[in-house]
Amino acid sequence: HIVHRDELRIVTLLCLYAGMRLKDACLLQWHGVDLNAGRIVYTPAKTAQKGKSAAVPILPPLRTALAELPGCGTAGDVLPAVADTYLRNPDGIQKPLVALVQEAAGTDGRDRTNEAIQRKVTRSVYGAHSLRHTFATMAAMAGVKPAYLALMLGDNITTIQKYYVHVGFGMTLADGFETIPKMIEAKSVEDPVRVQLHQLADDLPLSAVRQVLAFIKRGQALPPAGNR
Repeated sequence: HIVHRDELRIVTLLCLYAGMRLKDACLLQWHGVDLNAGRIVYTPAKTAQKGKSAAVPILPPLRTALAELPGCGTAGDVLPAVADTYLRNPDGIQKPLVALVQEAAGTDGRDRTNEAIQRKVTRSVYGAHSLRHTFATMAAMAGVKPAYLALMLGDNITTIQKYYVHVGFGMTLADGFETIPKMIEAKSVEDPVRVQLHQLADDLPLSAVRQVLAFIKRGQALPPAGNR
């Protein structure tokens, strides 16, 4: 089960096709999205204190997805459910997205030749931020000039060239990342009973959820509805 699967799919597209950091993708506002002009203008959270903005063209896969959203052209959050979850618990968005990235890549990217060192490494090479790296690499390979790429990513040229443009890295991951939106859709139809349980957990009062869990733990049948 993937939380907010429809909106999470848009998050992956924003990171992959617009080079956005996860936080910026989750909290994107409609006032920065201009489908008619074909661009997104926003202030990255990481560089907000410096007043540095980012301006990125809306590529076709992302444009189609944004145009289909219920709130398209209105005010407020582009992805309200994701934004709400991210503000309360960023891991609620980051963990399922990282799992999808690693599934698409077929690995977590860690070097297994030195397990002693790797046991100390808690952060995987392949994660949500890898989508941003892949966007930068593919854009550079397509001939985008460093100055324009820096504008699209809301960063400076030195940082872009030093940290984001890795040809081998981008080529290795690009094919796998294209499958992530489809993977999210596929997971939405697997194990319908589990999906229904998650939905019930979202809809039921907390007291009812606790009662259900308590009875399951004791291996007992639930009491009749009138006794709850």
